[in-house]
Amino acid sequence: MDLCKEALALYIFKPVKNRMQKKKRIFGAIPLLVVISCILIAFKSESRLAIKKMMEEPGRIGMITPSSRALYKHMIRQILPISSNTETLLVELGPGTGVGTLLLLELGLSPDQLLCVELDPELKQYMAERFPGVQTILGDAVNLQHILGDNSGKVTAIISGIPLKNLSKKQAIAIIDKCHTVLKPHGKLVQFTYSIKPPPTIPGFKRTFGGLVLFNLPPAFVWTFTKVE
Repeated sequence: MDLCKEALALYIFKPVKNRMQKKKRIFGAIPLLVVISCILIAFKSESRLAIKKMMEEPGRIGMITPSSRALYKHMIRQILPISSNTETLLVELGPGTGVGTLLLLELGLSPDQLLCVELDPELKQYMAERFPGVQTILGDAVNLQHILGDNSGKVTAIISGIPLKNLSKKQAIAIIDKCHTVLKPHGKLVQFTYSIKPPPTIPGFKRTFGGLVLFNLPPAFVWTFTKVE
């Protein structure tokens, strides 16, 4: 995997004479990225499941390949450092096959400090079997406040894999509003999108650009929403 990334980086960032050549090189790397992604995902059961779900429900899943570890690493970086105290509670919306979940656990987060909300029954079952110590709930993020119950207002951070751009603006704002409700003061919601246009926001959130992740297909833009008083 690292060798593939290095080869791609050398291709994209090799010195060029002008900006136009740089753009052509970046767009020319997309077919190479597709080939690398196909090779890497072909041998992973979680990737095969993600691809199956994307073929069945492309509008709801909202991507053409599973989100990469590079993307989730960048998203998680927006909420670091993560405290190990018992009051820390992280929520994952739309965890899919658990790429971000695994990274959070590798960082030392206790399974009982993480709660995943998945809309798809098959993906929810997969998550429950893959991460038996992590509470995975079948539900819609619009009902997040109800799902969390007494933990509403106590959430440290939310990592969202929901394709907001595939939803209506009303639906997207409803989800963002529920995230605002359940977060602690200064808590963060991290969201990615494949569009350069930022996702919608609401009063009470400060939206900031978190960066572009090239090692994802397609490249993804990361946005952070911080709850303000």
